[in-house]
Amino acid sequence: MRLQEIAFVLEHAIPRLTYSQSTTPSNTTLKGFQNAIEAVREIRETGMFALETGAILGIEEIVLHVSDAIVINNDTFNIFNNMMSQLRVRGQLLLATLRANLPPEDATAVAIKLPPTADLATIAETLTELNTALQQLVLNEHVGGDVRLSSFDRGSNWIVVILGSAAAVRLLGGLLRIIMDTRLKEIEVASQREMLRRMKLKTDAMAAIEEALEQEIRDFRDERLGELADGVGVPSSDHDTRARVRFALNAFTDLVGRGTEIRPTANLPSPDAELFPPAHQLVEAVRQLVGPKKEIEGSSEH
Repeated sequence: MRLQEIAFVLEHAIPRLTYSQSTTPSNTTLKGFQNAIEAVREIRETGMFALETGAILGIEEIVLHVSDAIVINNDTFNIFNNMMSQLRVRGQLLLATLRANLPPEDATAVAIKLPPTADLATIAETLTELNTALQQLVLNEHVGGDVRLSSFDRGSNWIVVILGSAAAVRLLGGLLRIIMDTRLKEIEVASQREMLRRMKLKTDAMAAIEEALEQEIRDFRDERLGELADGVGVPSSDHDTRARVRFALNAFTDLVGRGTEIRPTANLPSPDAELFPPAHQLVEAVRQLVGPKKEIEGSSEH
């Protein structure tokens, strides 16, 4: 993970390393720790603080507990609490060092993690597809975007790409959010489909219902695409630009499904940054898509 990303993760994870406890001579009641555990997992993904994160996440009695309150013996709590305190202090020191030494990033840039591979041909192919998808999405008069490489992060497969305008960044973030929300919609529809199948309806009726459910997904995605295009000033009469946005949706769905992660830079204002779904979660969601080509490419045009 690149240094800017490590700083970003620490900045958002360290404040969440909190919980409450009440202790008796024999045991401790630990409360409100689930968010802290998730923060520890995020810090582990940076590759930093392996000792502390490994020790904390190795306490299965706490980590695997489903509720947000648990009674544990004092020895277990002391290990947990000491490692948390050490992680908090060391994390704050590293974050302060990174913030003092890393140059600020362009707010119109995005950080992109290429799929893990050592094959040069595969990397070149991915970069070409990525460049095409970004150009189709942001190179138009309404967005005023650009596609320029800012930097490769040494020692990692992260690149930083400047998109040239705030609208271009919002458009990309919104597109990735649609991909995530479409996946959630598919999960919802899959649940409905399974419930109906258990009812053992006639074949013709079930086929009609299946088509209606698939159309529901397409309509959901098309409506969101239209709202996104409206939000960045692409008029409904500009069919060419809207078709390019749809092409980019398909292209990014494929790229993300192969492991490409896309994140905003740390300098992006919060409302725009929140458009971007968590990169790792998006990758996992798209990889679990059932029939993505059928669902995404078989859509109606506005």
